[in-house]
Amino acid sequence: MTPRRALGLLCLAPLALAAAPPAGEGLLGLRYQPLDDGLLVTSITDGMGAAVAGLTPGALLLEADGAPLDPGAADLRARLVGPPGSTVRLTVSGPLDAGRRELVLTRMEAPPTVLSDRVERPPVVQAFREAARGGRKRAAVAAARAMVEADFGGMDPSEAVGAALSVAHRRDPRLARAVAEVLAPAAHDPALISRVAEVLLQTGGAEAVVPLLERRAALSPPDLRLAGGGEGDLGGARGERHMRVDALWALGRRDEATQVARDLLRTWPSDRVAATVGLALAPDPAPWRAAVPPVPAFQSPLVDGGSWDLDAHRGEVVLINFWATWCGPCKEELPELAKLAEARAGKGLSVVAVSVDQGDVEPVARMARKLDLPFAVAHDPGLGARFGVTGIPALRVLGRDGALQYSARGYSPEGVERLAAAVDRALAEGEAGGPVAWPGGPRPDAGALRRHHARSGATAAVAVGDGRIALGVLGASPEVFSADGAPVAEADQTGRSAPPAGRLAWAGGPVGVDLGGHLVTAWDADGAPRWWRGVPGRITDLIAAGDRLFVATDAGLHVLGADGGVLATLPGLRPVDLAASPDGRVWALERGRLHAIDPAAPAAGAGEPVHPGVARVTEGGDLLGLEAVSAVSGRFGPDGAPRVVAARADGTLVAVDSAGAPVFTLRLRARAGLAAADLDGDGQDELLAALEDHGLMVIDLRLP
Repeated sequence: MTPRRALGLLCLAPLALAAAPPAGEGLLGLRYQPLDDGLLVTSITDGMGAAVAGLTPGALLLEADGAPLDPGAADLRARLVGPPGSTVRLTVSGPLDAGRRELVLTRMEAPPTVLSDRVERPPVVQAFREAARGGRKRAAVAAARAMVEADFGGMDPSEAVGAALSVAHRRDPRLARAVAEVLAPAAHDPALISRVAEVLLQTGGAEAVVPLLERRAALSPPDLRLAGGGEGDLGGARGERHMRVDALWALGRRDEATQVARDLLRTWPSDRVAATVGLALAPDPAPWRAAVPPVPAFQSPLVDGGSWDLDAHRGEVVLINFWATWCGPCKEELPELAKLAEARAGKGLSVVAVSVDQGDVEPVARMARKLDLPFAVAHDPGLGARFGVTGIPALRVLGRDGALQYSARGYSPEGVERLAAAVDRALAEGEAGGPVAWPGGPRPDAGALRRHHARSGATAAVAVGDGRIALGVLGASPEVFSADGAPVAEADQTGRSAPPAGRLAWAGGPVGVDLGGHLVTAWDADGAPRWWRGVPGRITDLIAAGDRLFVATDAGLHVLGADGGVLATLPGLRPVDLAASPDGRVWALERGRLHAIDPAAPAAGAGEPVHPGVARVTEGGDLLGLEAVSAVSGRFGPDGAPRVVAARADGTLVAVDSAGAPVFTLRLRARAGLAAADLDGDGQDELLAALEDHGLMVIDLRLP
């Protein structure tokens, strides 16, 4: 059985709403993904016919009333939908097993959906937000006190304050400071502490900022806790540390400010931080350069007629912004992009804002006219899928050579600053092709680029085994290389539905997880399809330990053999992260608890309590906080000693020594997934970094 390439629906934000079904139509209450052999169930609606019959995500629908469910049939939906109260007999396989069973499902009319943008808030919270937004200082301060005394009406403090403090700050800094002084003693979650500290710092309240940020630091776990003892710094809490530098300097505590700045600059080279304390940044070594393929041409219809053609802008730096009329952060970001574009007019920058709104173009055109944007505005809901857009606002920067150089999602003032730096860097690079990485840190000579396999559409997924390397490719099977870089299997886009989107493991060949998170697909070492399994629950991680696969889902942990057979299921264990250590154990990280599992006899005990902010674990059992999106423990130290390398969400790699101190950093063009392997048999591992939409880097690391 092989997955089938399906027409995908890109869900760009959690608030996207589907149209209600026609009244009187009987539904089963399920969503599915088409495969060659049937329909893979991806979600179930509570209380509807599928849920009542016991159907679960990960099951495959094979037949309806005795006739095969052909995913390409024009009448497919009509065979599942019918009059309310009528029944359909489905032949089902799985999840997790290939056996067949029959279920009789009753079609039901979907309950009416009430759509409302209004969020019901406690009166004390609503009174504060109205007073703060209305600019009434005395009323806002009194309302803030009342809200604090009422424990924020039972709401999460950060959600209760919401954007009201920021709005007040823009309108009346004195009002915002008075409110922030009331909120400061009651701020005990990191988000609210940072928000209050920022307002106080910008309104002259530096003396209150330092203790606030010390409180925030105490609430956060270290970026890295080594299994052998010691803690490491991967550059987390940058904004808060930056504010602390400013506050200490403003208070005359210059030695302290300089030390905080030095610590920050080890992993985050910032001209502004360095200038604040009078430090000079060491010049970056020569960047690593490699050929990166240009983004394929596309045309998008403009809201005022005509089309925007990428080919017409070759040789320019291109900034693509993905947005929608219903997206609040998008409306904040677009004016900032307008300022950025106007400041670089005539320098070779072309900007296009691509709306992903479904339906009529007129609301998009109306919004574009209202914002008076100085660049092209297109309406192309399907374009985001080509760029791997999973949420908006989203940004993509193409260099003069047409290659993707920068990607980002979400809006923040700091994000606009990073975007401006990326655009300026691309403008300065010329047409010869830009670098793929910029080495830095205390020991920038500790790493060297051995090879780069360029691949447009690559994901941040990489796995290695049996002397071969697999690279994830969006909408296709993995690309496979030999240890020396020779191609073994090209990515195949036929007969599949986007398998390894973000996770790969190696068990006799690459094994990947699809975009929907319910399908595990395996190939052999030559890239030929072997098997697939639908899995109940959404997959949170996937690893291989010897000849076994561990699949973590939000419904439990499943252990599969290399042939896809189910060996064990632990429904009470729901890990968010897995790792296989060299001593044969599997580490399973639940929220707030770390379990060590014997692959030969899977079982889950109580586990070791850990800080709930710990989000990942390396193969060596090292614990990482929220800063790392990928991490690996490899033989990068002297005589093959283990060392840890972590990748941050901003595309920076940080490698640490045996005590956890940063010794090498690498700023990449894109977000990366990591693996480690000894490809040449010298007893030292090479670092494998899979860059989104750029390809695979093989890096020699020699860390102290």
